Amino acid sequence: MSDPEKVFKVDVPAEITIANKTQKVTVTNLSMHACIVRTTTRVKMYQKAVLRLFEDKGDNKAYPYNPIKVTIEKFSRKSSDPDAFYVNIKFNKSIRGNQGVVQSLHAVKYNKVEESEPAFSARKNSLRVKLVSCHMCGKENIPFWSLKSHSMLTKSNIFGVPLYVEAISNRDFCDFNLIRVIVCPNCFFASSYISDFHKSTDSPVNSKPLFDRELFLKNWESSKASRKQLVQPYLNSFFSEDRNLDQALLSYDLAIITTDELYNLEEGKDPRRKNYDLVRKSVFYLMIKAELHLANNLAKEAESLLRESIERLEKIFPYLNHTPSIRVTFLLGMLNLYFEEHKKVAQYITCLREFNKNGEIKRGTDEYKVLTTNLDSLNEAFQNREEYSKNKLIGFQKPF
Repeated sequence: MSDPEKVFKVDVPAEITIANKTQKVTVTNLSMHACIVRTTTRVKMYQKAVLRLFEDKGDNKAYPYNPIKVTIEKFSRKSSDPDAFYVNIKFNKSIRGNQGVVQSLHAVKYNKVEESEPAFSARKNSLRVKLVSCHMCGKENIPFWSLKSHSMLTKSNIFGVPLYVEAISNRDFCDFNLIRVIVCPNCFFASSYISDFHKSTDSPVNSKPLFDRELFLKNWESSKASRKQLVQPYLNSFFSEDRNLDQALLSYDLAIITTDELYNLEEGKDPRRKNYDLVRKSVFYLMIKAELHLANNLAKEAESLLRESIERLEKIFPYLNHTPSIRVTFLLGMLNLYFEEHKKVAQYITCLREFNKNGEIKRGTDEYKVLTTNLDSLNEAFQNREEYSKNKLIGFQKPF
């Protein structure tokens, strides 16, 4: 699942005001909670400041977003850039939609197709579509939808599920969660990951599926009729950019069926060598389904899907290590926080605290950043657990 705590490399123009003095800077690394900026001026640690991001629309003008109150934590130097200071900055409050962070992260986090790739016609001007082929049955010209960069204002719920709030500028609104999953119209293989399909630009090495196709097809072909029966009532719009809620929920059901069938290929393998990313994918689909249910006042169904997510994650939890283990620990902590299982949340916080007790994860590495960010976020949520109670949340979201 997309992780709201992950830090992404960006190149965003900005300015920072410290003690009434404003200077231009560049944001080089960005997450929903913090950033790193490049500046040529030395700064003091633990100072309060105001950061303002700008949108570069390619017309030599900078368009400002609303300011963000921040705290300077530390700075560092790089031998490759001796004239600059790289300043670690923490956001003092949760980011709002009009402060530029969500917009700047959007292309990196959710837009899987590069702007330079050839696009095909889509009715909504916020979408692009790339034609792909099914690895399983060979069906060609399947539309794979993706959002254009900076086309939609997005945010995340407390579990990191992306939500689409409103269109930006003159773009057509699209709730991308409704069409995220691509389904083969012939064999009904389903996935939201373009790597699970064959692209015309793939090399011969990358054109092969990352699993045993022949073994997979033994069961997949025999169960095709049952999947076709599920899709039959929706054939007119199911494979278009106009899915409704029921069709979207069915697409996630098919994606879960697909990942479960792929995971069945792992049976008999050493537990330490199984592909647990398939389980994490299925949980991602379950949690988007939960969000869609809750947004349509189906709380009981939504919470049932969250509990199923917990069950799936708990089964693989003992076998994970490194970054996947950190992310799953954080997610299990947040899920249990929602259900007010506070003792379990405390156990997951302890697990994260002891994750690097031997010092094997070196400071400054990506894994170390993931660990510290997830530990801080889960611990902060636990300390403010009243804000995460069902009567305080709006659906699965914290109110602004």
